[in-house]
Amino acid sequence: MPSPATPSTWRRALRLHQWAKNLLVFAPLALAGSVSTFADLLDALAGFLALGLAASAVYLINDLRDLADDRAHPTKRHRPLAAGEISDRSALVAALLLLLLAAAIAAVLPSLFGEALAAYLATTLAYSFLLKRCPPFDVFLLGILYALRILAGMAFVPVPVSPWFLGFALLFFLSLALAKRYAETAHALDTGDTLRLHRGYRPADLPFILALGVSSGSAAMLVFMVYLILERSPATVYASPEMLWLVFPLLAAWHARIWLLTGRGEMHEDPVAFALRDPLSWGLGLLVVLCVLLAW
Repeated sequence: MPSPATPSTWRRALRLHQWAKNLLVFAPLALAGSVSTFADLLDALAGFLALGLAASAVYLINDLRDLADDRAHPTKRHRPLAAGEISDRSALVAALLLLLLAAAIAAVLPSLFGEALAAYLATTLAYSFLLKRCPPFDVFLLGILYALRILAGMAFVPVPVSPWFLGFALLFFLSLALAKRYAETAHALDTGDTLRLHRGYRPADLPFILALGVSSGSAAMLVFMVYLILERSPATVYASPEMLWLVFPLLAAWHARIWLLTGRGEMHEDPVAFALRDPLSWGLGLLVVLCVLLAW
């Protein structure tokens, strides 16, 4: 019987650092500009918490399912459940409690958020139990999960958010998911660990992953540009919509850098996790935020 888990152990098991991905729930609110209110922000904070709780619950469920594989993995064997630091029963009870808390929060928020949260959970479970090792459906589901976070955030915006934004997000995050798969597969090939290739991809798939990843990101940039040219909504929401044009080269440069590092074999983690630790990514992100604020 494992000894009582410490808060640090639970923090690792719940993957609290992964909650950073749920910051996308605030993106529609930021893009709505001055038409959003403080009450909308409070609702978005509650939505962020609900998404985080649901995500942590799924991580626990996924770790319970993958216990045997994780214990045989060189790095994943150090995860709290695989290492025996948290009992299976404690993890299951915690997952159920987290899901109940997420549902309770969603019940007092707009119905669109509840629908997006339910879709997020269904998609995540489908990914974990059915399609995690089924190329290329796995990366498309990852892209959908990011888009669902943005859809959840749309529930807190008093004005409709352009569907162009959802299309951009789906393509952009599909590209990042493919960068992660490329890095994993290339690393397994470089280290000779071809028996442990990740997620069902093979060395021969690397050119396909590279082509689809770069083209998906490029398509996202094209969607963003066409939105600025053809869509009328920026002029109705922003006082200076021309400032949004400065966002385009910043995003395009960051996307190009991600794939440059990936192709060089220097991307050793999830690109989103990489961005959270990369000073240049932080700098570009702050410039994007500044451009959006100036557009208000």
